[in-house]
Amino acid sequence: MYLPPPSELPAMLKILVIDEVQERALEICEALTRAGHMVAAVLPDALDLHRKVEQIRPDVIPGQHRVAQP
Repeated sequence: MYLPPPSELPAMLKILVIDEVQERALEICEALTRAGHMVAAVLPDALDLHRKVEQIRPDVIPGQHRVAQP
């Protein structure tokens, strides 16, 4: 995956938040807004994500990574 250097990123990123827990999504949105970014949308799930990304056109979609426990 290509990540441009910070100097090539816009100062304010347009971010799509996906989180099924509404309270946690609100905390994420508040932190992103305080950091100077724009939350383009908040989705409760990734159903039909491709179509939604084409409509919203975010710069970033933060991900939650889960590590499998042995």
